[in-house]
Amino acid sequence: MATVESDVEQTFLEWVERAIAGTAILFLKNPWQFHGDTGIMHYLYHRILSLGGEDLFHRAEPGGTVTLLLESEHYTKERYVDRGERESPGKLDFALLDPGSITREGRVRRGKGSLPAIAGIEVGLEKPVEKMGDMSAEAIAQSVRPGDAAKLIRGIRFGSLRHGFLLEFYRRPADAGVARRVYDAVLAAADGLASFHVLVLVAGNSDTPPKASVYPNEWKSRLGLDDYGEIGIEAAEKQDADLSTIERFRKHCGRGNLLLQARLKELETDYPRAVKLWLSRALSPKSMTVRRAGDRHGLARITTRLDAPQELRQIDPAFARALTQAGLTLVDDRLGIPDEEDADFVSRVVSALKTALGLPPVDERPSHPRTEPTLWDSLERLTGIIEAPRDWSDEHDHYLYGLPKRQEDRGE
Repeated sequence: MATVESDVEQTFLEWVERAIAGTAILFLKNPWQFHGDTGIMHYLYHRILSLGGEDLFHRAEPGGTVTLLLESEHYTKERYVDRGERESPGKLDFALLDPGSITREGRVRRGKGSLPAIAGIEVGLEKPVEKMGDMSAEAIAQSVRPGDAAKLIRGIRFGSLRHGFLLEFYRRPADAGVARRVYDAVLAAADGLASFHVLVLVAGNSDTPPKASVYPNEWKSRLGLDDYGEIGIEAAEKQDADLSTIERFRKHCGRGNLLLQARLKELETDYPRAVKLWLSRALSPKSMTVRRAGDRHGLARITTRLDAPQELRQIDPAFARALTQAGLTLVDDRLGIPDEEDADFVSRVVSALKTALGLPPVDERPSHPRTEPTLWDSLERLTGIIEAPRDWSDEHDHYLYGLPKRQEDRGE
């Protein structure tokens, strides 16, 4: 397969770098203007197309078909398993195709052992380390989990991918610890890959400047990120490292938050088919999501003091209406949680949640099956503990009905 000339490849990479820099700058101006990582990807795609222009369209001569070299959802050679499904190729968010791989009919030659990508790009928003996939898995490993970094690292190390760009964005300054752990884990897995580029960016606010960790170091200046400090791990997060998930979560909750969670836990226990509580998996959990059971749709997210103030956020419209009807005031579609215990507040929230779920009022509890022991329960508890003569098994007719012992009948 023909390969792209080195000067053309270098031009492609410069377009990508400039597009990434422009996307990072726009993200920092207002990180909430993007609808998830998809919004960031759309803007980055637009930036690359704008910079590349007609040069990103390849025409097979003479008079061949025109083909766009910037491919989204580009399949990898390496195979992955996600959510227990069978193995299948992973997909990169974007890939710059090698013009030498395009046929005169405009098709991409996809060899058995390689895919014709000059560079691969993966974009993530507020993702933890778990979303980076099995980055250190061997080439012959089975059941490898996909993830932003894993697909790029394995594509360079074991496939034909020549360059990889990993872009991870975080909107809240409080997520700096999560961002740093992602950066450290990715670099440890990508040791020795000179063609792998990483940008982990945390937005700031009026009190906190943006922070960025970039690999390689010289890439930071080319992206215009010299003025941003390095992302570090807060001391408080290090102190929480040895705590369990629930202990870390509770450590940063006010008593009002704890009381609300306790009542919600009771509701989950009483109605397991209606409501499910989901804790954040980050090292320092900052939220608990209230969901409908069997549905990823969240009814609300409860924050802790690590993301002050403590609030109910991302409230489902039906739940929001029920909260308002219960006499609670929402500000900017959020509901503040008292630091101290407030039984009336908690009762109103739980009652509103039950209304949104179509459950009985808060003062009614589901009927549970009878708990009085049956005859069989009693016998089961007594099994193995009844005292009896040693020859019980041979002479039970004697002890139960008064018949002569078998040993006596034999004259023994």
